[in-house]
Amino acid sequence: MLTEVAVEFLKPGMGPEDTHGFERRVEELVRDLARSFEEWCFNSLEPPEVQSMPQQIAYFGQSYRRFRKKTPHANVLTRFGNITLTRKCPTQVPGTCSRK
Repeated sequence: MLTEVAVEFLKPGMGPEDTHGFERRVEELVRDLARSFEEWCFNSLEPPEVQSMPQQIAYFGQSYRRFRKKTPHANVLTRFGNITLTRKCPTQVPGTCSRK
């Protein structure tokens, strides 16, 4: 926790190496917080109930339909590190490709 890191740093007799360690630990904790917050925000974009999402969508002339349940997508790289998205990935409907 940040308060524990601060208490340790504020002890008497701290030097430059301690300052460097303090900064690295604060950076690590803040990145973890940012990564968790970002993951929560992204996963909150889709409604929790699958039934409230469209059954089928079209994108560039191709039709896609959603899975029956939400699936995790691990190792999505962000500025703060890897996160896991849980979402309804659409699958392409056979025979809808618009390429000729």
